[in-house]
Amino acid sequence: MRFLSYILSLIFFAGHLNVGLCQQEERVADMHSVFFTVGDGLPSNELYDLESDSLGRLWICTDNGVSVFDGSNFKTIFPVDCSPVVLGVEKGPDGRLVFWTVKGEFFYINEFNLSIERIPQLDSTNKKRYGYGPITQLSFYESSGFVSTAGLCSRFSIDNYGNYNALAMVKRRKNLLQVHDNFGELWYDHQFGREPYTQIEFYQNGELVVRDSFKYMTTWAGKPIRAILVDKNIFIMLNRQIMKINRVTKEIVVKDFPYSFTPSLDIFEDSLLVIGTHTEGLLFLDFELNVKRTTAKNFTPTSFLMDQSGNFWFTTLENGLGMIMHQKLSLINTEINNYPTSMESQGDTLYSVNNDNSITVYYNLGQVWFKDLITLSKFSFSRVLKLNDEIGLYGDDDLIIHSGFSLSPNNTVFGERNGVHILNLDNGYSVYNDSTDYYEPVRVTPQPTSKSTKIRYSNVDHPIHNYFGSFYNSYYFNRDEKKMYLIDDQYGVDIRSAVHVKEDTFIVGTKRRGLLLMQRQNIVKQLFPKSGLSSIQGLAWHNEQLYIASNLGLYSVHKDFLSKNKLIHWNPILGFDNWPIKNIKSWNNKLVVTTTDKTIFFDPGEIKFQRTPPKIYNVSVSTAFDTIADFNSPIRLPVSQSKIEINPSVVHYSNKVKTRFKYRLAEHDTNWSYAASLPIVYNSLSPGEYTFELYAQNRFGVWSRSPFKILFSVHEPYYSTWWFTSLIVLVLFVIGLVFYRFQLGQYRQQSALKIKTIEAGNKALSLQLNPHFVFNSLNSVVTAISEDDTKGAIRFVSKLSRLMRGIFDRSQYQFVSIQEELESLKQYLELESLRLGKSLNYSITQSSTHNLSKYSIPPLILQPIIENAIWHGVLRLEDKPGKILIDIQEEKGSIIIRVCDNGPSIETTSAASKVKKNRISSLSLIRERFELLNQLNMGHWNLALKKRDEGGVEVTICIPKLLTDTNENTNN
Repeated sequence: MRFLSYILSLIFFAGHLNVGLCQQEERVADMHSVFFTVGDGLPSNELYDLESDSLGRLWICTDNGVSVFDGSNFKTIFPVDCSPVVLGVEKGPDGRLVFWTVKGEFFYINEFNLSIERIPQLDSTNKKRYGYGPITQLSFYESSGFVSTAGLCSRFSIDNYGNYNALAMVKRRKNLLQVHDNFGELWYDHQFGREPYTQIEFYQNGELVVRDSFKYMTTWAGKPIRAILVDKNIFIMLNRQIMKINRVTKEIVVKDFPYSFTPSLDIFEDSLLVIGTHTEGLLFLDFELNVKRTTAKNFTPTSFLMDQSGNFWFTTLENGLGMIMHQKLSLINTEINNYPTSMESQGDTLYSVNNDNSITVYYNLGQVWFKDLITLSKFSFSRVLKLNDEIGLYGDDDLIIHSGFSLSPNNTVFGERNGVHILNLDNGYSVYNDSTDYYEPVRVTPQPTSKSTKIRYSNVDHPIHNYFGSFYNSYYFNRDEKKMYLIDDQYGVDIRSAVHVKEDTFIVGTKRRGLLLMQRQNIVKQLFPKSGLSSIQGLAWHNEQLYIASNLGLYSVHKDFLSKNKLIHWNPILGFDNWPIKNIKSWNNKLVVTTTDKTIFFDPGEIKFQRTPPKIYNVSVSTAFDTIADFNSPIRLPVSQSKIEINPSVVHYSNKVKTRFKYRLAEHDTNWSYAASLPIVYNSLSPGEYTFELYAQNRFGVWSRSPFKILFSVHEPYYSTWWFTSLIVLVLFVIGLVFYRFQLGQYRQQSALKIKTIEAGNKALSLQLNPHFVFNSLNSVVTAISEDDTKGAIRFVSKLSRLMRGIFDRSQYQFVSIQEELESLKQYLELESLRLGKSLNYSITQSSTHNLSKYSIPPLILQPIIENAIWHGVLRLEDKPGKILIDIQEEKGSIIIRVCDNGPSIETTSAASKVKKNRISSLSLIRERFELLNQLNMGHWNLALKKRDEGGVEVTICIPKLLTDTNENTNN
């Protein structure tokens, strides 16, 4: 046999490990790893490090002393006058084991009499130089002593010549490397990491030979945890990254992982990196950083050890001591998407064909299990079967059978392709082809079929009766009659497995019809039609029970199933969810069950069923602000706490693993909700009365007898009450009334302002039509007529009529264009020139590039200012001609109009004060109009009067830019 060498190599270790690894179904439930916990004799489940001694025993560092395992029992040793938290252990060149504690204390343990010997020299050294935290690793340097590290220095290797290579990862300045002799005396001391950035240092014989600095390493996902040197490559573990550095080419490869690593990194089988994680168990990577294998996820590994027999041991922080037996390629969870599709046994050997064209072979030697994984790339296999004590591999194109089955490359594996299948029957090899025709050594008449298809499943190890299944049809073969019959069924029976009941009666498992009771090729009835078992993958008899591998998990029923037809669901009993079961086999007094990711070995007879129903107690209800435990009276919750969490505790009379719950709100739910985890959460419950009902189920399917009830209510929010609605209506009414009164007041105020504006306009009109001006104008006309200046009188009257008509026309509007106002000013100035008998020197300048007809100004604003400039300014000059300057400019959002004259200043003489008074009083009406416009929020209006340095007076008005209506002047 190919595996004989593996078995012989394990015989010695099996003598030391006389452990019932299969005595408890919890230990081998997944066949990936076996755990030893407090219940097996360990002092704690929180472990840190382990080492083996010359007698093959394991020494385990825990948070409660040191435990030694001799293969069957654990013995705990507590260090004297030391901390019980033992962090690490290392084997010295003389075979002695050195332990150290969390407080930096060192001691030896004699492996023969288990006595403890302290190392005070190293104690004092450690306290002096390792005050930065507990040491992270201790390695021995041949016969010259050992090397210890503190801080973040990590991992050493020792070559055959006694040289040690120290790989130091530096993130702080205070990282130490010390070499001691066998008596604990300090032999070599080095403090490294003086650079302000991360660096990697290699030491040989105490001398620094390589230092590589990586300034960008500060961007890594966390600080360096562990590093290991493998040939020319450095593998550095960070929090969520693995970095590979080639020491020769300096090439760096970084790969991110979605896991948080524990400080455990080692080499596995000289070809893989094994890494511990916080959430994913163990990861196995190749040197290209690809994940090759994984384990279960329910433990946190801290350190590893491969013993001389090839067994892989590891310590965990919560599950105690773990072991994976006899690793050739691995007993760990196999390749991704690798799961068994078919199993058969021959003696103490179990063969399993996996979906990835690999073959798994299980051996049994005493109470120790072994496993190997082999892939034959020449053929594509989908099933393994057994006929007449011979093992065959059934593939997509071949059915290959030979006696004395072995996977050795020297054996001949034979068969025919092109859809021809070879079966080893009583009378030799017989042949079936693609059309399911039956051939003896001499061909007989083919059996007609409805469809031509390839046989894919062969079932029932029976000397006479056999069932064969395909994707579309299934067949019954009678060896005595040497005849194959098509099983005629309208649904197309696809037989996957069959077991013998009596005589010619069989139970057949199918893919679409579930369980069928059959006599020869005839279907008698469908079994358990209401169970939901539609797809059956395998059947097996075991201790008068029929075990069923189905799409809903593993079930069993008593052999007298026609009268005692109650199905037992084994998934909750075994402690895993309702995973589909791919196959099942009875072998060596145990059941072998395969799922998509594991193979489970267990003896159903060793499991004691617990029929006592669980009892719910100590239920707590948590809201956003409080935890409630008193349910004697109904719980009243405000709507702000309508999210509640219900967390029940259950009294178990067996293992409490995989307790299931069903619950509902009686007044609102008609169907039950099921949960396998706590707490039960309700989010945003509506206001109302509620009755919460809860049942618990143990792993044997037994429900509690009566529901646990909680009465509670959720108050309506205040904004949904009648009084709040009434208050809102009242407040809205008051606000509406106040708003109405305010608007009415505003309207009245606006109306009053408009009336004042009209009055001011009328006053301006009366001012424009100054009686003195009209009287003097008429006198001028009379004078012209008396002097026979008829043309002059006519021209004067014509200009006067145009001016008065323009004044009356513009007075109807609130705003006119600036251009119109300037045209009126020109008419007024021309008329005054005729009346006074002398020419008035005036000029109108404009700095704006825009057309003044675009902007508006209240009418009758500029003419009173010009009249002031004439009568109180230029007419009072005796020695020089008078000048009037009108300047128009744009500044941001305003228009500035300046009217300047060179008449007497308003403050030059005492007589000028009278002039000032007259000027100011004549402009007060304009200011009043501007104040009204400001109150109407029509922009900023302003009038200013000041004397000029060169003599005269300057009147400045500032008005906003108001666009002129192109159709008509604004009259509102």
